[in-house]
Amino acid sequence: MNRRFLIAYAGVFSANVWLLGPAQVRAANDDKKDLPEIVGRWQLEYEYMGNAITDEYEIKVDKNDMLSGRITRDGKEISKLEKFRMEGRKITFTAKGTTEGVDWIAEFEAKIEGDEIDGTVKLSANDQSFDLPWKPKRVKQEKK
Repeated sequence: MNRRFLIAYAGVFSANVWLLGPAQVRAANDDKKDLPEIVGRWQLEYEYMGNAITDEYEIKVDKNDMLSGRITRDGKEISKLEKFRMEGRKITFTAKGTTEGVDWIAEFEAKIEGDEIDGTVKLSANDQSFDLPWKPKRVKQEKK
């Protein structure tokens, strides 16, 4: 894998895993005020080889009251988000996938700050790993 590709692509991801309990959520009557701050859509914009890239992170509460999610780019899923752990505003989760024939794993560690996330991602591929900043912003929902 091209090191430049790995470094540029790594801008999408974030960091080390905390040893916390599973991120189970009790959302009484689907009342949004009871949902964790992380639930929603988040975007990360970056540049790769002169092209503007936007990755979207969709995080929700599944039917078992557990956090789940996915990463999409250009409307196509590139990875599921899994192994969520939360403690207050701190969150960790992982993603894995294959890009341009290269398998990768990303470990995210972040703190939620309102409509922004301040975190890091540890991106591993081809026996190499890089710790990089990860700072997506919440996608504002239009009011109906």
